[in-house]
Amino acid sequence: MNKNYDISPMDYSLYNGTSGMILGISSIKDDRLQSILPGVVRYTNNYVQNYCQDEFLPHKLGAFTGIYGYLYTLCTLKQKGIALIENQEELIKKILLSTYDSIQKLDNLDIIGGLSGILAVLIKIKEVTSNYSDISNLADTMAKDIVKRLIIAYREKGYWVENDPGYAHGDYGVIAQLFKYSKLLDERSKLKKTIVFCIQGYLENERSQLGREKVIPLRENAKYYSWCNGIVGIIKVKHYLLLNGFPDPYLEKEVDYYSKEVLSHQLNFENSICHGNVGNLVIVASILGESDALVEKIASESSSYFFDKIAFECDDWGVLTGELGILMANYESGRKMLNEILLLN
Repeated sequence: MNKNYDISPMDYSLYNGTSGMILGISSIKDDRLQSILPGVVRYTNNYVQNYCQDEFLPHKLGAFTGIYGYLYTLCTLKQKGIALIENQEELIKKILLSTYDSIQKLDNLDIIGGLSGILAVLIKIKEVTSNYSDISNLADTMAKDIVKRLIIAYREKGYWVENDPGYAHGDYGVIAQLFKYSKLLDERSKLKKTIVFCIQGYLENERSQLGREKVIPLRENAKYYSWCNGIVGIIKVKHYLLLNGFPDPYLEKEVDYYSKEVLSHQLNFENSICHGNVGNLVIVASILGESDALVEKIASESSSYFFDKIAFECDDWGVLTGELGILMANYESGRKMLNEILLLN
C-alpha cells in the first residue's frame, strides 16, 4: 500500500470521490450501505451545484478526476432506472455547454483526466439521452471533435502518449475509447475504417518491438502488474477489443498469455484496485472466469489491505485506491460494477 496518500476533503470525482462511492454503494445490496447512500448523493449533488457556478478548470474536467466522472455516474444510474437528481437532463446539458470551450483547449489525451475519458462519457451521454435530441446531438458533436483530434495525433506520431502504452495515462486508454466510438458508426463509415486502421497499426508496431519474453515496455517507474500503468490495464483493453469483434488474429492468444502471467507472478506489495493485487485479480477473473480459488484470493488480499489501513492509519474511502473498491471486490455485483467503471462502460 502507498503510505503517502494526500488526505483532503472528499470531492465528487469517480477515482476516489463520492461519484465513485455512489456507484460502489449502489452495486452492493446491503442495508447498512444503502442507509448512507442518500447522504452521499445529497453531498455530491450540492458539491456539483456549487461548483457549477464557476468555470471548470482543465484539471477538473476528467472522467476519473473531474466533472465528467459525475456525469458518468448520472448516466450509469439512469440506465438502471435511478435518478440521481431532478431535472438531470438539464444539468447534463448545462455542464456540456459550460465545458465545451475548455475541452477544445485541453491537450491531455489520457483517460483519467483527459480527452479519452471525456470521450467515453460523451458516448454514454449520447446513449442515455436518445430521447433528448439536443443533448444527444451536442454530445455527439463534442465526441466527434475529440475523435478527430485523436486520429490526427496518431497520424502525426504513430502513438498518442510518448513512451506510455498503459491504460490510465497512455495509449491503451485512447484505444479503448476510440474503438468504443467506432462501434456507433456504420460499417461503411470512413471514420470507422480510419479508427480500426490506426489501432491495427499500433498493435502491429507494438508486436514488432516485443522480444522473446514478450515484455511490454511501459512508462518509467510503472508497476508492471497494475491496471493504471501496467499490463493488467492493457490486457483489459485487449480483451475488450476481442469481445467486441475487433479484426485482429492475435488478440485471443495475447489475452490468455498475459492473463495467466499475471496470476503466476509474485504479488505486489499493494492491494488497491488501481495498482494493487485486488484490482489485478478482479480484472483477471473477469477475463478468465471466476473460480472459488480466485474469489478466495481476492478475499485474502482484501484482508491485507485493511490490515495496512489500520497499521499505517491510511484513510481513503474511494473506489480506485480506497476501501470501498476493496469492499466491492468481495461481492459479485461489486466486481461487475468495478469492471464497468474501469473501462468507463
